[in-house]
Amino acid sequence: MPDSPPSFPSAPATVPDREPARFLPVIFVCTIIFTLWGIYNFVHVLPLLQLDRPAVVHHDVAQKGWIELIIFNSLFAMLLVCYTLCVVVSPGEIPDTDEWLCNGEEDEPVVADSVLPDAQEKKRSGERRRCKWCGK
Repeated sequence: MPDSPPSFPSAPATVPDREPARFLPVIFVCTIIFTLWGIYNFVHVLPLLQLDRPAVVHHDVAQKGWIELIIFNSLFAMLLVCYTLCVVVSPGEIPDTDEWLCNGEEDEPVVADSVLPDAQEKKRSGERRRCKWCGK
């Protein structure tokens, strides 16, 4: 039995990188989407197709199954494209048109006030608000 107490590391534990945590909502939604896709295709549509019993096929039920399979998977493909674009595409930025440009020094718009859209909020001094990241 050692006489000295156990030693602990003196450096504080570092917080793990939180970058992967931002993908958790995306993974959660994808899990729900693919679970519902699997349930619909394998539990509902596959029995309608009657692929396991070729001798006793009800053609009207099989035709309904093929129609549902095509329509559902077409809509599913469009959902995947839209969701992928929502995740991947940048949300946008302030346009570079004249009505959005401001002079850097005097905080006065480049165009006349009559052309500018009405501001929802203004500073206490009456000036237009600007983006603190891009300066527009």
